[in-house]
Amino acid sequence: MTWLAVKIFFDKSLLWCKKYWQILLGAGIAFGVMILTAGRKNELKKALEIANKKAQEDKDAMEESHRNQLQAEKDRAEEQRQAAENLARKISEIEKEYKVDSSNLSKKKKKKLQELLNDESGSTDVSSGLADIFGSDLKS
Repeated sequence: MTWLAVKIFFDKSLLWCKKYWQILLGAGIAFGVMILTAGRKNELKKALEIANKKAQEDKDAMEESHRNQLQAEKDRAEEQRQAAENLARKISEIEKEYKVDSSNLSKKKKKKLQELLNDESGSTDVSSGLADIFGSDLKS
């Protein structure tokens, strides 16, 4: 009777394995990976540390680049502000020097003056633009 009980147990076990083979496969793969990596713990740990260090270096480089971009934008805005102040100062100096009242200017000259004041590109030569508007040679 014991031999019959053992045979029935193994038959039921075989039927269970055929029905739930995915569980056995997953356990076998996990066991195999565990066996293969058991001796390489130090190597894997070093590789992970190197990867983390490289990721931190990349993050630091990106943060530094971002800070540099923000600083460049601030510098550019400051240069534009200073250029606008210089332009306003030059215009007021010219108005005082030549006693030119902006209300006496023609509409065309007023429009040119407004375009010169609003020009943000900095590509226009301010002195030559003012000379065109006020009719004098101001190249200083």
